[in-house]
Amino acid sequence: MTTEWQGFYTIAQVARLAQIPRRTLYDWRQRRIITPSLEIVVGEEVVDYGYSYADLTIIKIMRLLREDRLDLTSVGIALRHLYERLGPPSRGWAEAHVYIAGRKIYAELLDEGETT
Repeated sequence: MTTEWQGFYTIAQVARLAQIPRRTLYDWRQRRIITPSLEIVVGEEVVDYGYSYADLTIIKIMRLLREDRLDLTSVGIALRHLYERLGPPSRGWAEAHVYIAGRKIYAELLDEGETT
């Protein structure tokens, strides 16, 4: 069962929404950089895998950071910073403005008016 925030997105939907090639998603999955976090189970058999909305958000941020020519290690550091600042991807991330300036990533929480 998925929650409203979680959603369920196939690899094709994530590729389209995040504007990233499917091959990149397959590569990231194989390298365990980001993997689908949801499964559809019928009986005792997993019949499909999918990404949550939180996964999609992370993938979109990863794409933007990679477009700025950041290596995957730097992308991981930036995402860890967001996680420490905003907590795990959830509805709270929707309340923040995340933007990239040069090689830095910033998160501004609307209710706090604080940028980190």
